[in-house]
Amino acid sequence: MPEMDGFEMTREIRYLERMTGRRRVPVIALTANVLQGEAERCLASGMDDYLSKPVSLARLGETLRRWMTKSGEAPAAPGAVDETQNPAASDQPINLDLMRELFGEIDGTAKGLLDRFSETTGSLLTELGRAATVRDATGAREAAHSIKGAARSAGAPEVAEHAAQIEAAAKAVDWQTVDDRLPKLATAFERAARFIAEL
Repeated sequence: MPEMDGFEMTREIRYLERMTGRRRVPVIALTANVLQGEAERCLASGMDDYLSKPVSLARLGETLRRWMTKSGEAPAAPGAVDETQNPAASDQPINLDLMRELFGEIDGTAKGLLDRFSETTGSLLTELGRAATVRDATGAREAAHSIKGAARSAGAPEVAEHAAQIEAAAKAVDWQTVDDRLPKLATAFERAARFIAEL
């Protein structure tokens, strides 16, 4: 979000609810960040629940049903949902089991999502490389974060892992790690893109 992040938005929502006496609105985090303590940070900001990408439609539906009661009121006690497990690793650069879990089969919808991942991630890699060249830590971190989220949604764990390492390194202004990881990320993405093109 351009004006505020999810934590700030949630705090603002809770403030307005207190000031106006409005009923509490359920807020569920859906994030690509699986760092330790992220769930606690979400709950501390006033969110009610937490899901990490990739999330299946079944799990998303289950969570929404839990919080959207017939009366429209949220249950009294919030609790975090821990979905921080990475997709199962395999020799394939794309976890097709994840795609089947999300879509039921590798059909046009699933293939469209994977094609979109290939298209957008290529552009994001260019942005990331440019930001690293000029030592723009914010730009590098944001591009790496976007790649990480897209890769997790597409079931590309190797791409996601390299992007997560670069995101953390850019946040710490650790350019050595960024420079070391960039070619590994590019290679992982090329493997994933070739695999998708051959589906």
